[in-house]
Amino acid sequence: MFRSPALSVIVAFLAASFFGASAARGEPPKTLFDAFSEIVYDMEIKDVPAPPDWYDPAAKPIFRFAQITDIHMHDALPPYLIEALKFIDSEVHPAFVAITGDNAGNSAVERQQFLKNLLDKNLKAPCYIIRGDNWARNFSKVFGSTRYAFECGGIRFVFTGLDHDDEGHGIGYFAEDTWAWMKKEFQPETDMPVILLMHENVWPPDFSDAGKMDRILEASPCVAATLTGHLHPDVEFKFGRVKHICAPKFGQTGRYPFKVYEVHERHIAARSIEWQDGRFRIVEKYQKIDLPFPIKSAGETKVEGYRELPPRETSFDLRAEDYMPTIMVQMSVFAQRTGMLEKYLEVMSAAKRKPPKKTENPK
Repeated sequence: MFRSPALSVIVAFLAASFFGASAARGEPPKTLFDAFSEIVYDMEIKDVPAPPDWYDPAAKPIFRFAQITDIHMHDALPPYLIEALKFIDSEVHPAFVAITGDNAGNSAVERQQFLKNLLDKNLKAPCYIIRGDNWARNFSKVFGSTRYAFECGGIRFVFTGLDHDDEGHGIGYFAEDTWAWMKKEFQPETDMPVILLMHENVWPPDFSDAGKMDRILEASPCVAATLTGHLHPDVEFKFGRVKHICAPKFGQTGRYPFKVYEVHERHIAARSIEWQDGRFRIVEKYQKIDLPFPIKSAGETKVEGYRELPPRETSFDLRAEDYMPTIMVQMSVFAQRTGMLEKYLEVMSAAKRKPPKKTENPK
């Protein structure tokens, strides 16, 4: 993934000086996430006046599934989430719903259970959920494993999450048993498309194992796409064979967006749903995932062959300052490929110079 030693040195130096300044101020390096987001938000997909030529509104999909990510639960959010779930059941009729991390807004078991109860009560479709970097503690006590796979309508869906991380940053890596399991799931015995769902992103490469994951996915001819969240804007990227769709943040945006995927024989059409004028509406955004093989599906479309690795809590045993320089080099390559390198370096320099935020003394 990373071929420029000179660029690596420049960005590593910038990373070291950035984290040195942060440490001197006694601040966590959260500004780095803000810098990434500022770059990526400039690339957010936009509404278009008419559907693209490849999209046929009259074509009936084989099946649909939905993705909600970054719920970031807070006290005012449940009514909107409930309305989204009702829309999904009544208008989408999906084979399943995927929820891809940063869910509960609080790590307490009670808050995790509150979200589970809300989903169980208000969603009829099967729901598959994984943890993110925020509020990951106690996830497995309520929701179980975050490493599992199944087939649906002739496609294999693989869900996963980082095993080691720095809490709240999403910069970590996978354990060896997770890697061994994923590699096997990426290689079906028959010609079957594979979709990977996780919280963090391969592109933009925002966790330390992103480069390794990119190489493995590109070398796995069945893998068609990754569906993720974490960064919050509605973006997509494709630098090789695999398509990467980063779904928008549901919580705290006012639009409460989520994705619906329409599966056809040779492609998947991704549509965006947003809250407008007091209800959820399909907006004029279109994304396409080309499938490496035609889907071989007959009869009723449902989830089959579910299997999982045993539940495992995230090990929060990393320090951001040890891993962020690697992330920054990865992101600099991403910025270079997308023509945003100059802005990326400018934003990072500004983040380094940013004065500390004033905090009030606790009363």
